[in-house]
Amino acid sequence: MDYDSTTNVTNSTERGPLFQRAPRRRCARPPLLDAISKAALAGQGPHEIAQLAVSRMRRLVPGRCVCVMLFDFERDSCMLLATTAPDAPCLGPMGHCPLSAVPDIGKLLEGTCREVDDLAHAPQLTAMEQLALDAGILSYAMVPLMARGRLIGSLNLGAPDPGIYRPALLALARKIGDHLAIALRHSETDRALRQHNADLQQALMIRDQMVENVSRELRTPLTQLVRCGELLRDGVLGGGFNDEETRALTAIIEEGRALARLVDALLSLKAPGGAAGPSSTVEDRAKSFTGALPRWQRGPKTGS
Repeated sequence: MDYDSTTNVTNSTERGPLFQRAPRRRCARPPLLDAISKAALAGQGPHEIAQLAVSRMRRLVPGRCVCVMLFDFERDSCMLLATTAPDAPCLGPMGHCPLSAVPDIGKLLEGTCREVDDLAHAPQLTAMEQLALDAGILSYAMVPLMARGRLIGSLNLGAPDPGIYRPALLALARKIGDHLAIALRHSETDRALRQHNADLQQALMIRDQMVENVSRELRTPLTQLVRCGELLRDGVLGGGFNDEETRALTAIIEEGRALARLVDALLSLKAPGGAAGPSSTVEDRAKSFTGALPRWQRGPKTGS
């Protein structure tokens, strides 16, 4: 006897065989936990993992609806992540709703399951419970999804019959819920790491482009400037410079070499053992960079 939208068990006699088969259902629990773990390790997203869990859990526990909801306490919102009944409210509207609509969320925060045996005889219903009752759900259970001691959502079960979710079934649901919470947490962490890695790769690409631009726009002209200054000073390209003009040429050469060292230190940041040469260490490149910088902070030299 499968529990779907057409099932309507009305007395304990008819429900008897269901609970007699409960041990057989529990025997199928390890494959579900393994499937959840494999989905998380394969890099599947929270929605895919949750949908896998609710679709297979439908075979393990009785009921009309199984769904997973995620809580966002910063935005004060609740999101329906996956459900076996897309056309039913499954204890909550499709999309988002405020956390105030979640029944007895304080109990979930304490890590305690919430179960109601018969919504038709409950003294007071929340808006979410009223939606469930209107959809034909009489008994339901909410299992907290706890990750590192923090409530991240709930695993919800709904059945069209009263008194379905007994301690044995709640213990099974709790076991699955704990495993699902870990998988969802792993999936979210993996997604965040992938995004951070993509951002880092983009930053590294921008850095490399900048370094290449510096090499092309500064390093080659600096080399030519220093070389021409040396040729002029040494009289290769001419002569007859007085002392003041010679000092000016020497200053140009020295400052050009200092700027070239600064550019080399910048280029060495592109990769370890890069433009600075394999024998250069990180400390050597740092000294080169910090040693050349003050020469440009002091301003130009004046001849005497």
